[in-house]
Formats: sequence, structure tokens, C-alpha cells
Amino acid sequence: MKVEDLRLRDQVLRSDGSWGTVTGIYYYNTEPTKVYNLEVEDNHTYVVGGDVFGIGYVVHNYSKEHEAVFGKIKSLSKDMFDVAKQFAGLENGIGNEVYQRAVRLEGEIKSTNNLRESLKVESNAITLQRDKAEAGLELNKRRNSEFLNAIRNPDSDKIAGISELRKQLKNVDPVKGFTKEQIRIVSNWISSNGLSSGLMNTGHGIGMLGGSPIKGYIAATAAHLTGIEDHTKLKNTIQDSNEKLAGHKIKEDNIGRQMIERSNQVKADLVKLVQERHGNDPRFAAALVEHGLVQKDSFNPNEHKVTYAEKEKAFADKIPVGTKKKLDEFTGKIADLRVKQNQLEAESYAQWNKDHPNESYKRTPELERRRNDMIAMQKNLEKERATIINREVAPFKNEKELHRLEKLADASALSEKQKTELTGLRNEKKAHESQVAALLDKDTTTMHNNLETIFGKERMAIANDRNDLMKGLEAKETRLSQLDPKKDKVEYDKLNKEIKTINDRTTQLDKNFLEYKPVRKANESLAEFLVNEKNIYAGEPKAIERIVDGLQEQVKHYKALGDVAKVKEIQHTIGEYERRSEESFKRSKDDELTAALRKGGKERKEALHQMEEYLTHADHRDSEKRERDLPISTTLKNPAGNPEGKTVSVNSHFGRGGYSNQEVAGSYLHSNDHIGLDVGGPKGERINSVLEGKVKYPPTKGLSITIPGEMPSHLKGIAYSEPVYDGNGNKTRNGGYYDTSGNSYTAEKLSELDEKYRKANPSLSKGEPLFEATRSVGVITDNGKFYTMANAKTPIELTPAQLALVPEDIRRNPGSVHPSGNSLAIETTLTGAFAGKYEVQYKHFDTAPRYENGDLVKAGDTVKPGQKIGVLGTSGRSTGAHLHMSVVSYSEPNGVSPAFYEVKRNKGGEVLYYLINPQYFMKVMAPTGARK
Repeated sequence: MKVEDLRLRDQVLRSDGSWGTVTGIYYYNTEPTKVYNLEVEDNHTYVVGGDVFGIGYVVHNYSKEHEAVFGKIKSLSKDMFDVAKQFAGLENGIGNEVYQRAVRLEGEIKSTNNLRESLKVESNAITLQRDKAEAGLELNKRRNSEFLNAIRNPDSDKIAGISELRKQLKNVDPVKGFTKEQIRIVSNWISSNGLSSGLMNTGHGIGMLGGSPIKGYIAATAAHLTGIEDHTKLKNTIQDSNEKLAGHKIKEDNIGRQMIERSNQVKADLVKLVQERHGNDPRFAAALVEHGLVQKDSFNPNEHKVTYAEKEKAFADKIPVGTKKKLDEFTGKIADLRVKQNQLEAESYAQWNKDHPNESYKRTPELERRRNDMIAMQKNLEKERATIINREVAPFKNEKELHRLEKLADASALSEKQKTELTGLRNEKKAHESQVAALLDKDTTTMHNNLETIFGKERMAIANDRNDLMKGLEAKETRLSQLDPKKDKVEYDKLNKEIKTINDRTTQLDKNFLEYKPVRKANESLAEFLVNEKNIYAGEPKAIERIVDGLQEQVKHYKALGDVAKVKEIQHTIGEYERRSEESFKRSKDDELTAALRKGGKERKEALHQMEEYLTHADHRDSEKRERDLPISTTLKNPAGNPEGKTVSVNSHFGRGGYSNQEVAGSYLHSNDHIGLDVGGPKGERINSVLEGKVKYPPTKGLSITIPGEMPSHLKGIAYSEPVYDGNGNKTRNGGYYDTSGNSYTAEKLSELDEKYRKANPSLSKGEPLFEATRSVGVITDNGKFYTMANAKTPIELTPAQLALVPEDIRRNPGSVHPSGNSLAIETTLTGAFAGKYEVQYKHFDTAPRYENGDLVKAGDTVKPGQKIGVLGTSGRSTGAHLHMSVVSYSEPNGVSPAFYEVKRNKGGEVLYYLINPQYFMKVMAPTGARK
């Protein structure tokens, strides 16, 4: 039978040879040592031996995928041993070096597997402890219920004192158990009815006590009543076990992830070794491919992905004349190689037919080697030719310094320090060119996407590309209409495929153009970029005009053909481009900052100062003040901590690059943008309203979990504690690490103590886990699943162990929690130059928003400046404790330069709201317009 087929009260065989009744079925990932197999298929199903309760457990081990992954990793070392043997048989092979690497990997796998097995044993023991406690709760509930049902049974109505007993036990919860007083009442009642405790404990049942079956049954069930204290102990055992299992699960996942990363690194290093020693020699590459260590195209990432003709055409406007001449030279060399090889092949074929008439042709060993060398040389030339184009688009920023050191190296004039620098620059250039190749050589779709968006292909060049595509499409559609699908099937199918390719490319081009946002170059200052961004938008309407002209010609063409649907489709596209043209025209208009930057002089100097204050905070490229204390005006109250505090600590700022700017391929900046301002502080810190206002909506509900860390035995007695709040929600103790005497420790201090102990006691600390900090993370939901955030944009689904930390009621109703976490919005009104209503949003509270007296914040409440509205936390879309603040206006902000707000629209282009820079709001707008 299958475990899924088991039902309550079925009989199953236990490990001691006895039979037991199934009282509950649980599914856990364990491997107990004493088991009887019910059935072993893809998974493992066991019955595990019982305990003092006479309870057994059916355990279903769903570990197939985890074992399969680790099995692949273990097979990697075997494959490497096999590759070493093959390489040893090749001329100038590197078999011995590969063998040594295989030995090292095998040792790492064995060591890791031992650690993994050790964790499994510990987890199994904890799981069984938890299962016993859960079964104990179930058994206690059943026994308590049997007693209560018995005394409430009509058959017991005539027993002396039963009515009073029922009243006294009216509110007993069979799940939680009986209080000491209730157990005393039961004991007294049993004694008063002549049912001695000794007789009760014999287990005598129905019919054994004075001829009263129900009386005997009540006595028998009373012998097994359990109290609230027992219930609490079992619940604590379950909670403690779940916390330990969650920690173990995280460790097991980390082990698996580390081994996968290690195996991938081993493969990459092996490919690198072969390429360095043997280039693209097919003999060595074939051995790696045969054993699945690399994909077939790993040695030739550009092969059969982006053709030279496609690349040359796409980059035509970016390739100068001198570079074009160099590319032609490479093309000539490739052609010469092919011509020479074909000539040798023809001569060899003719000679073979003379020497071996009527036999299948075979190349000579010498010609085979010559052919392999030719293939390798051709591929290297093709790769270098593709790289030359890449260098024009994304040059290596340290090329001049590399060239200088290369010249010194040629003259044997390098110092030891310069030799190290040269090696580093060579490696940097290789990594850079690999990054660029991933962007431009992966496939044509990726190449066009990156060229038209990231690398900012000229708008007019894109317009010309589109019109060329349309002319080609019209010619192919005309020819297609002249063919018979059956008689001309080959050409018909070929044309259909080409037409689909053109339509797909046109769809991609339109999307790239209509959704394009200028990208900042890596060597471009923010001031330069802000001006260039306006210039790029200013050039779009002319390019769009050319695209629309081409689309209008298409409309005429399809109208003549009577294709109504196609005409409608094209007119829709025309409308999208015309809306984009209007939008680009608006975006091209200078705001206060860009107008001042163009003017120069005092105006430019003031503009740079304002940029320093509100915009240049992503990284040190623009400002040394990217994490700073923001001064608070006396008109406002501090949002975190003491409401009278004069500064607020800012972690992440508003707008483009608010989180960070990441340089990609040394060519452009990938900006992690931010829609608000993040205020730093410890979990549980007081949060205050900065201004007077009214709570606009009901506060949202959020979720966070605390993932347990690891505490080595030499630090036992120190434990992590969540922040402690009084009945009003006011924090009475910070969250953190405390010993039994109440002394507090930071995670950094504990890491330091752990390291010192290990150095002083290497033998005692051997096998002890490293200290691992407990951490709290926000949780969001999507389509019924739960996620934490690896960073501002990357969700990671909760592991089963982490999911166990989510409250049961939320697991049943994931939609009840909000991505903003525990949050609220307070609407405030400003007067003067910035007159209007503004919504100040406060997000990611640790608990539901509350006032200082403990009352929950409600929609419609009036809030005063500095009034407590909650405590700082990390609920919702959050990676750590902080307060997120956003400022929203639902009408265009009065007196505010567009440089200090973002317009948020829906897909149809309709304005939803205006997102205002919170720093500008608190430093400029609020102080002049807030109620004094």
C-alpha cells in the first residue's frame, strides 16, 4: 500500500513487531534509523517505532530532487577522472593536472557529504522529537475529549453529582487541557462515587465497576486526563523543534548551493585550462563535451548565434572607416583559409581515388590535423573579428594603461609591481570582453535589445532600420501571394518563415523605441547625463516622423489589398508613436536644473549644489555623501527615534540610482532606482509623524520572519531576543543578543568572541558551528506563494523551513498581507508656494501602527507632528530594518521643478500620481508651507 492511502484507525506494523492504530498522518523529510518499509518508490515511506504512548509515525521522505542534485555533483569527480585518462592519451595532454583536480574535488565532496549527513541525523532526531510532541497533543486532546463526552452523555445523567461536575467543567478546552483545580474537582468527584484511584489505574473499563458501564468508562478515561502545563510543554517542544529545523534547513540549502557553485567553478576552470593550453583543439573539447562537463558551444560562444553579416549591419553607424578596413582584412584571412583547405581536400580526394578505387574517401591523419587546425584558426579569427566590433561599442576603459605596460613588457622593462598590474589588467580585459560578448553575441534578439536600449543606438538609425524592414516585408508578401502553397511548397514555407522573422524583429524594434529610457554612460558625469538625456528626447520626434511616414505608406498598401485588420493594426502603431513623440517633446524641455547647467556661471554652480543635495547619492562616483545625516527643519519632527532629533540617518535616497549604480561592461550604469527615502535605525525604534495630517486609508498589514542563526556551544547562555513591547506597544527593550544576566551583545561582538575562542582553543572548537547571526526579513506574497527579497528587485521563494515560521492564519490567506508591510499614509496640506495636498507614506513597521497609548491607528484619525505612529521594522518588501517614506501628490505639484518629482502613468499613458523627492519635500517644501 502507499502512505497516501492510509486512513485514520488503519492498523500498521511498528518497529518492535507490534501493531498500532493510525491516529494521524504527517509528511516530513526525515531518515529515521529504525524503520519498516511500507513501500519504496520514487520516495521513501516508513513506519517508525513507538514510545511510551504506544504511538508510531509514518514518515514520507520527499528528498528525490535534493539527492539527484547531489548525485550529479558526486558524478562530476568521476567524469573528471575519465577526462584525465583521455587527456593522458593525447599528445601534450594535461591528464595529470586534471587528475589532481579530480582528487581535490572528490575530497571536497566527501567532506561536504559527511557534514550533510551529520545535519540530516540531527534533523531527524529533532523531527522525531517534534512528531512525538504533536502526537502527544493529539492523544491528550482525544483522551480529554473522551472524558468530557462521557460525563456529558445522557447515560450518565443518574450518576450522583454529575450535574454539578458538568457545570464546573463547562469551559474546559480539551485541546489545552485541565487546570490543577479542575483535575482536583474530578479527583474529588471520583472519590465521592467510590471509584478509587487504584481501581481507575488498573484500566478496568465498562461493566467492571458496580454494574455501571458508563461509570466504569468515566473512571477509565479520567485516569488519563492531562493538564495545561503538559500542553504548554508539548507546544514549547514543537516551537523549539521548528526553530531548530528551520536553521538546519537553511544550512542544508547553503551546503547544496555552495556545492553547485563549486562544481560550476570546477567546470569553468577546466574549460579555461584547456583553452589556455590547447586553444580550441577539437580533440580536447570533445572529451569535455562527451562527459557533459561543458555544453557543445562553450568553447565558441559566438558560433552560430550572431552572424557577422547581422552584426556588421546592426552596428553600421558605430564602425569608423579605419575599423571597417581592419574587419575586411580579417574577412580576407578567413576566406584564404577556406580556399586553401578546399584545395588540399580536393587534391587528397583525387589521390585517394587513384590509390583506393571503389572505396569510401578517408582523410589522411596529416590532413585531419591540418583541418582541425584550420577550424580552430578560423574560429579564432571570427571571434577576434566580432570582438573588434564590440570594442568600438564598449571599449575597455584601461586600454591605454594596458598598452603602455605591454610596451614595457616587450622591452623587458617591467618592475615586479608593474608585472602584477599587467597581469591584473589582462584579466580585467578578458572579463570585460566576456561581459560585452554576453550582451552582443548571445543571439540576434539580445544584440538588438542591448544595442537599441542600453547602448543607445541613434534614433534616426533605428527609424531607417524599420523602414528597410518594411520594404523587405512588402516585397516578400507580394512574392508570397504569387505562389501556390502546394506546388511551390519549399519557397512558400521559406518566405513565410522570413516574413515571421521580419514581423518579430519589427515588434521588438517598436517596443525598444516606445519604451526607451536614456542610459547613463559609465564615464559620464550626472550633470552631463541630465543634459544629454534632454537632447536624446529632443531628437526623437524627427525620427518618429520618418517612422510614421513609412507606416502611412503601409496603410495605403494594405488598403489597396483590402486588408482591413492590417490597416487597423498599423493605425494603432501610428497612434503609439505619435503619443511617444508628444511625450518626448515634453521630456526634452529643460527644467530648472538642466537650463542652469547649460547657462554656466553662477546658475550652473547653483544647479550643481542642488544636485549634490538631492540627486547625487547613488555611489561615490557623484558624491561622498551617499549615506548621510539629513538635517530636519524646526518646522518638522524627526520621523525616527526622538521626534525632536535634529538629523535623520538616510540609507537609500530617492530617484534614479537611489539604491545604487552598477557599472556594466565598463560602458554604462545600471541604476537601481528608488521610489522613496529609507531612514535607518534599529528594529523597534519609535516612528513619528513628521507633519500634522489625517490618516487617509486603513493601515495595511505586513509580514516579517526571524530566521534563527547558529550559536556555538562556547557562546551558550547568550540568545537572540526580539524587541520587547509593553501593553501599549511601546518598546521596553531593544531586539538583540542577551545573556542570562541581561547583558547585551552585538552580532559583531559575538563574531569577534567566536573567532578569538577558536584561535585560542582549536581542538575544542573543532566541529563546532560558526556563529551565525539571527536576521529578520520582510515577506511578500504573490499567487499564493511567499517570498523574501534578496535585494530591492529580486524575490526568493521561502524554503519549507522558512515557511514554517509564517503564522498559520496567513499561510491560509496569503492575500491578507501587503507588500508595503505594516504601513499607513497621512495626508497633509501645505500653503504658500507649494500649496496643495500631499500624502506622506510610512512603510515596513515591525507591528501594526499604534499610538503611544497602545491604540491602533485608524483611517480618519488626526495626527499631530511628532506623534508616535508605530515602531520601525522590516515587514513586507524589505531586506532589513528601516523606515521607507514616500511623498505623493495626485495633482501636478505647485511650484516644484520636474527635476524633483516623477510622473507615474498607467499603461495607457494616463497620469496616476506624482512621486515627489522626500528630501526636497522635507527640506524645501514643508518648511515653507506647513502649519506653524
